[in-house]
Amino acid sequence: MPRPSASINEPAMATRQRQRGYLHCAVAVTALGCLGFFGDTLNPALEYNRAAVASGQWWRLLSGHLVHLNIMHSALNVLGIVLCVLVFGAPRASFSGLLGLLAVFLFTGLGLWFLSPEVEYYLGFSGVLHGILAYALTSTVNRPWHALGLLGVAIKLAYEQLSHFNPLYLQAWIGDAVVVDAHLYGALSGALLACVGYSLKRK
Repeated sequence: MPRPSASINEPAMATRQRQRGYLHCAVAVTALGCLGFFGDTLNPALEYNRAAVASGQWWRLLSGHLVHLNIMHSALNVLGIVLCVLVFGAPRASFSGLLGLLAVFLFTGLGLWFLSPEVEYYLGFSGVLHGILAYALTSTVNRPWHALGLLGVAIKLAYEQLSHFNPLYLQAWIGDAVVVDAHLYGALSGALLACVGYSLKRK
């Protein structure tokens, strides 16, 4: 019996990868919700804390993105993930995709460390979420609405860097200021990864 051709198997493989991607998103949403609920216990050991990183606790460059100030802070970022999935669909589950996500985690944390020494502590997924959004929009920038969305994100990021921007606009909900530099570094890393991926595909 002849073996199925690769062209027949590829759609089925893509479907399975997409299904696993939805499963991974569900796990991520559940995990962020749980971490937000137990924040009082977990945050001291996992938050990005500049003094702690300086003392050798380097994992905080990554783990700080997973913990939140309170359950509302966590819920806002969970909502952001859900909206990204609704708009762009779940990403295909792949090793390269996982590496890309970890790169956004790391670049955002390193950006805070090297470029924002005034940020003493940071908690939240919003920096990585901006990276995911920028990656998705940059990867599909040939679509008019996505190009417009990318422009909107760029305008938002620029506005957040202005001196008269109020980082306390969500204080009533999350209990602290928004660290807008994390949004900027996350978005830049996501857009850069999208450009690198596009360049590699063209070779």
